[in-house]
Amino acid sequence: MKRGRPDAGYVLLATLLLTTLIASLVMTYSRHALLSIDSSSVNMASQLAQDAADSGFAWAKQSLRADAGSTTRLDLGDGRSVAVSVGSAAGSLREIDVDATSEGTSQSLQATFEVYSVTGDRLPELTSAAKTAVNAATPMIVLSGASSYTSSEITGMVLLRTGTSLTLQDVILDGSIVSEAALTGGAGGVTINLRGGVQIRPGAALPGCAIVAPDAAIAGNGSERVEMHGAIVAASLALPGSGALHGEVACAGAPVLGAGIDRPGAGRAPRSWPTALETGSSGVGRLSFTGTAVRDAEKTAIRAYSFPTRRPGRGP
Repeated sequence: MKRGRPDAGYVLLATLLLTTLIASLVMTYSRHALLSIDSSSVNMASQLAQDAADSGFAWAKQSLRADAGSTTRLDLGDGRSVAVSVGSAAGSLREIDVDATSEGTSQSLQATFEVYSVTGDRLPELTSAAKTAVNAATPMIVLSGASSYTSSEITGMVLLRTGTSLTLQDVILDGSIVSEAALTGGAGGVTINLRGGVQIRPGAALPGCAIVAPDAAIAGNGSERVEMHGAIVAASLALPGSGALHGEVACAGAPVLGAGIDRPGAGRAPRSWPTALETGSSGVGRLSFTGTAVRDAEKTAIRAYSFPTRRPGRGP
């Protein structure tokens, strides 16, 4: 699993959008100092402006992490302020509004973007609803100790108690494999050995999830020919054989996959994680900015505006 910050992706996006407006405040500080005071004060004002910008970035990130659905406002004093709002739009879409006011002038940015689940610093976990569905699943096959299936077709939910060592050889599973640790959050510790042809197609109880066992060491010996039609969550995954993984994969360490293992669609457009899993992080895609209509009077004022000149005798 690729390590990353647990922050939602929209927090980073909102912070990046904020840079545009806080940078504008920095320029306002510096320009005002340049036009009215000496060079030593210019340097001091510029440093204060930079400090304000740095504080603004930290403020935006922490505020949005604490409450991403509300508006937060940073008051920089002397009538200068920046506000950021992140809200929900339709479906997986979110909206960001960033507004800044300085010296009586207001600036704003609006954007709409799509969010999708990605893995962060922790492995994806079953949602409360998914845990309830697993516990209520029928048929339920509960395994402990050393267990093996050879040349078999299995239907249902397979629950591995802590300490289980499961070997599947030439097996078709119409269902999912879940470890006890995935339900309880404990440390656990199970192993899953794959030999020969192994195919897992998730059932209705846990759609989109082939194996959810954050404490599992999953390994093949080179003879495995796998077809996994759902997400895999495990402590480790080592498959030197052949086959295809059609779902997302999250492991505590980087998966070790042989050249014969295909991951259709991986590395292209982001693939969604099953709704039964909570990843704790979000990625951002399809960003679009909202156009702002400029009135004729504003266009005329912009064309006619001339920057003031520096006062004689001030500065170098």
